[in-house]
Amino acid sequence: MITTFTYKDYLDREQKIAKKNKNKPSYNKQLATAYIIFMMLGSEYYKCSFDDKNEEQRLYAKYKGMSEPEQLLLEDEILGRLEKITKIPGREQMACEVSTHMEGRNYCMFFKTYFGEVEFLIEKNGRFKTNVFLKRRRRKSA
Repeated sequence: MITTFTYKDYLDREQKIAKKNKNKPSYNKQLATAYIIFMMLGSEYYKCSFDDKNEEQRLYAKYKGMSEPEQLLLEDEILGRLEKITKIPGREQMACEVSTHMEGRNYCMFFKTYFGEVEFLIEKNGRFKTNVFLKRRRRKSA
């Protein structure tokens, strides 16, 4: 037996799915967290840009999917953690490039400068871990 569906059936099905998912967030917390980190830490540098502009736009779209109260709450939480990290002197005169990739279920972001890099491992739930790697200066021999 062949079952046919009309456009009305399709709309009814979509409305049921929308009602079912109404209470679920329409954003990806992991990627929204990544954008907030980029926005906040990137503003500390003279110039900060992604090596892939499409990735920046994708993260921005996930961030904009959040409601404004959720954005502010997450920004405050992240800002408190970033203040402990951003103690690198002279950042405001440095250029920075951001690269990203997935490592298992973690979203990885690298803020690379001439003097080192800051690495973020962002978990699915939006929690993140940070590592700071500074290059050692070589001393000139006399």
